[in-house]
Amino acid sequence: MKNLGGVFCRKQCVVAVLLLATFYLGMNFVTIEIYVKKNLSLKKRIKYNVTNDKTQTFSDQVGSEIYADSNIHDVNLNSISLSFEHTTSASRTADIPCPDESPLLKGPVGVNFEGAEKNDSNWPPTFEEIAAAYPTLENGGYYPGPSNCRTENTLAIIIPFRDREEHLRFFLYYIHGILQRQQARYRIFVVEQDDDQIFNKGQLMNTGFIYAHNDTTLHPKCFFFHDVDTVSEDDRTLYRCRGGNEVLHLSHRIDKFNYRFCCGMTVGGVIGMTNEQFQKLNGFSNAYYGWGAEDDDINARIIWIGRFSIYRPPDDYIRFKMIRHENDKKNPKNNERGALLDSWNKRQSKDGLNSLQSTITSVVEYPTHTRILVKPKPK
Repeated sequence: MKNLGGVFCRKQCVVAVLLLATFYLGMNFVTIEIYVKKNLSLKKRIKYNVTNDKTQTFSDQVGSEIYADSNIHDVNLNSISLSFEHTTSASRTADIPCPDESPLLKGPVGVNFEGAEKNDSNWPPTFEEIAAAYPTLENGGYYPGPSNCRTENTLAIIIPFRDREEHLRFFLYYIHGILQRQQARYRIFVVEQDDDQIFNKGQLMNTGFIYAHNDTTLHPKCFFFHDVDTVSEDDRTLYRCRGGNEVLHLSHRIDKFNYRFCCGMTVGGVIGMTNEQFQKLNGFSNAYYGWGAEDDDINARIIWIGRFSIYRPPDDYIRFKMIRHENDKKNPKNNERGALLDSWNKRQSKDGLNSLQSTITSVVEYPTHTRILVKPKPK
């Protein structure tokens, strides 16, 4: 990819659990140590030397909801000399194509967030319970598609994230069922800001796109940028890119706004684009620190740079429910958002995928999702 400064190529690597293994990739070597305790909590340390002789380390002590078969990687977005890919089965290759309309769809999915409001300790499900509910998932939240037909719908779901573990559990519980009943092949990428600085949603989504684009197992054709607190109420709401001249905005009816497209909304919440569409826009702006206007900026890019139309499905069942939550203190309103938006067209050609300077500090593949920890470029 020529337009993604710092894009890296992937090399396959097999991680041997409970063994001290050394892999030689050119001039690089990797040492991996994994310790498993009786309660399934893990202490993991990865140390590797890169060609410039700079040593990087990552240490993590995690609790009982982290799984013994999770893989953890260290990568750097801008100066990659090696990267890892979890070895998994290829996409299922049934000769019969899947039908345009999946026979597994059931309509309303009964989205319920009330357990959290009532301090119900059994709701939402834990990550382990979610993994058990969807046993066909492979590591990294990868679903290889239905076994009885060949799907052409290959999705990367990219979620900008920080400090919303409860919301993520709700989201994963519902989205895996929806996508599997839609007979899609997909992987869930949770792109987590790995610092205490002001939230930068655009840089996280651009980083997630680059990482997902280079997933040689998935080869995604369609990329959905998805808020973690926004969940579809009906599995007939299809996660399927339009392609061509149309960008898909799914979440134009949200319960917070009485299911009306109103109130200055543009393309926030859930938006789907092909690889070609997203690259033509140069991705999201990297300049918005804090809450507000990054969706208005990409809306302008869609209309005026891509010359794309925005398709919002008219069906009455296209509805989303939003999880209520307090304002994030680390994501305050961006007081500069108005001035930034006014100058979007002056910045667009040099502000986006081609100027991204974020750093991936680690990647962890859990059964329910791939967690990408990212440090955006400081303001």
